Amino acid sequence: MDELRAYQRRRLALADVLRAALDLARAAHDDRLEGEARALLARLAGDRFTLVVAGQFSRGKSTLMNAILGAPYLPTGVVPMTSVITTIVYGSRQRAAFRRRGSDIAIEIPLEQVPDLIAQNSKRRAELQVTTVDIQLPAEILRLGFAFVDTPGIGSAIGANSATTRRFLPRADAVVFVTGFDSAFTQAEVDLLQQIAHQRTPLFCVVNKRDLVDTDEASTVVTSVASVLAGASVSDTEIFPLSALGGLNAKRSADSDALAASGLPMLESVLQQFLTARKARVFLSNVAERTAALAARERRDLSLGTFDGATRGNLEQLFAQRIKQLVVEQHACEERIRSCVRLHLGGLIESCRTRWQRDLARRLRGSVDGFEPPSRDRDLLEPSAIGETLAQATADHVREWTFACVAEVTEMLVGLAAGELDRLYDAADSPSVFGPELAGRPLPEDAVMHADWTSSDLPQPQIPRLDWSVQVDTTDWRHLRHSARAAQLHHRIDSAIDVAVADATQRLTSAAVELADHWVSDVVADATKRCDDAVERFRSHLASPPSDDDAAALDTLVTSAERLLAEIAAAPALPTPAAPADRLGGASGSARDGERECVVCVAMRDGLISFMSHSQFMLATRARDQIRHARGRGFCPTHTWLYHGIASPLGISAGYAAVAESAAERLDKAAASRSPAPLLASLVDELVVPSEGCPACRVLAETERLEVGRHVRGPDGADLPVLCVAHTARVLERNPSADRARALTRAVAANLRRDSEDMRSYALKREARYRWLITDEESRAYRETLRLLAGDALLARAGEGEKDMEFPEGETARSGGEGAS
Repeated sequence: MDELRAYQRRRLALADVLRAALDLARAAHDDRLEGEARALLARLAGDRFTLVVAGQFSRGKSTLMNAILGAPYLPTGVVPMTSVITTIVYGSRQRAAFRRRGSDIAIEIPLEQVPDLIAQNSKRRAELQVTTVDIQLPAEILRLGFAFVDTPGIGSAIGANSATTRRFLPRADAVVFVTGFDSAFTQAEVDLLQQIAHQRTPLFCVVNKRDLVDTDEASTVVTSVASVLAGASVSDTEIFPLSALGGLNAKRSADSDALAASGLPMLESVLQQFLTARKARVFLSNVAERTAALAARERRDLSLGTFDGATRGNLEQLFAQRIKQLVVEQHACEERIRSCVRLHLGGLIESCRTRWQRDLARRLRGSVDGFEPPSRDRDLLEPSAIGETLAQATADHVREWTFACVAEVTEMLVGLAAGELDRLYDAADSPSVFGPELAGRPLPEDAVMHADWTSSDLPQPQIPRLDWSVQVDTTDWRHLRHSARAAQLHHRIDSAIDVAVADATQRLTSAAVELADHWVSDVVADATKRCDDAVERFRSHLASPPSDDDAAALDTLVTSAERLLAEIAAAPALPTPAAPADRLGGASGSARDGERECVVCVAMRDGLISFMSHSQFMLATRARDQIRHARGRGFCPTHTWLYHGIASPLGISAGYAAVAESAAERLDKAAASRSPAPLLASLVDELVVPSEGCPACRVLAETERLEVGRHVRGPDGADLPVLCVAHTARVLERNPSADRARALTRAVAANLRRDSEDMRSYALKREARYRWLITDEESRAYRETLRLLAGDALLARAGEGEKDMEFPEGETARSGGEGAS
């Protein structure tokens, strides 16, 4: 369609602008702009609409997502639950994976483990240092082509959650903002709405927990919400009062009346309409806006080098004064972080001591319970030797326990310091804002800069090295008889382990306080480097007059970005897509939950396999069939090798001995005729069986004729047969009705178009190293495309020497032997 081609053209043109911006940023050694350009380019390549669910904790965000998806995939509760960004996309089957701090490798897990990896109070999440979780579900609404993202709740005492959500919001193409009937708006919610409004992100406002209030009170709350939205400069936003829990329960019990009463269907309907009609343009517009802003910032930064010497000198003095003030602010922030950590961390760690000690004892129990001395040798039974052996056997468990405890301490530190971390990183980024302000060249987005950090970005506390040892009691050991030693062995081991566990816990809690102090220093150093980089960038721009080529290139870049943005804004929405290709081919063809194959090809293949299986049995056992086969000179080359693929060496030997003998006689007769070489060649060539003389080829032709005839007439609706291109042509040659002819042609086009989209998605995910996100449809799309374009491989394969033929699983009748590869 013209609209789709125009969309792809604009998308590729925007990619060209981003690549140009990337080149300029790289040439200017501007790592920050280069990173932003790369992120936008990757997002453009992914071509995935991001629908973010955001709001204050305990408003019911996760419950709402569960209700829309129809099952409790995400944990819910009255305290902050979701603690990491959780992305849900369409998949052929239910799958999940997570990423750890400092790694882009997706680790696949069973879906039922997801709640334990995203819940705020999950010890396992902290131990594994989970940063993101991705889920694939075969939910129909996800087929609309978007990523459904659950964010940590804002406004709780867990400041890192708010920072994570604020940082992710610029990546949203649309936001479902969730508040509730059970309490008034908070300042955190208003701040979040203002950020969304500044980004001009499409917003759907949900007022959840409708079941908690009566009709009059609900009307009052909705009016109040509308007033808050207007005050936050959010306009043209529809408000959806509903009960997410009621909707989820209604879906699970298949209660249509309760579902309608919950208010959920109205939101789902509006979301579906929006995503179907507008998501492509909104997605492209969002990327274009950020691209234009990035280009404008590059041009602004480059223009800082155009000031004359006197003006530049004044700016440098003013900038230096602000930097001095900034250093004072950073030191004050550091002291507040240290003070808060020193005041509260010890108590938090002390509250964990008993649990940590029990956890270590539990981890060691398996190694200790099954422990036996390495031999009954007197020296090896010495308590010191037993202690050393035990320490070595349990050292890995102790290291894992140490890592898990430090992960908990890290979360404590981030939670205690979150508010000051906002201020610290705001200050670190501020030279990029106040420098251009002093120069009189601010940009609109400078005014709404937010602290750009999440807990996964912060330095990791050093893991303390614990000297783990186990000291078994040696009192009176040498004076005990051998039998008495054996009786006391495990008793003394248990006591030694208890003492060692208590000692390790004590040393870890003491070390945790010390490592916290080092962590604060590392965080401050990280923020200071970030600030120094911003200062250096501004001073470098100020001191570097732009070349004419650079200025012209940036002018062209900004102009191109703004032109594309205007073109995208004026473009018509993409049309609502017709029924997807997976709905074409119902009763007569394979559905999308399995391989899609041409029904004529399937009938021909099945008929061929049945014929060849019967023939190889007859040729192996009946002399009459062997003689008849020899007279016909065998099969054509293609079906000779198909026969080889299913017959045993014994069967081939029995069936083809007469063929070989008959061929030898014909060759001897030809040689005895003393014919010239060209005539001799034609006589020899007669031994190669043509298709019209091959019994297997005749079976195929008859099966094809009958099967094609079956599909000349039939319904023109969704249950059209799946046909390859060649067999679509064969059916059309039989002169079906004009409507059916067009429907069959559209069907094969739709199947090919869907496969094309799946293959592009497969290639993108492979290149981006997101293999685990590849769906079953995407994995098999290339095979389906080849079958649609060229027919079934078994029907088109030529002779391949001694190579076996590929058969559908379970179809091969070959019993092994010579010639198998």
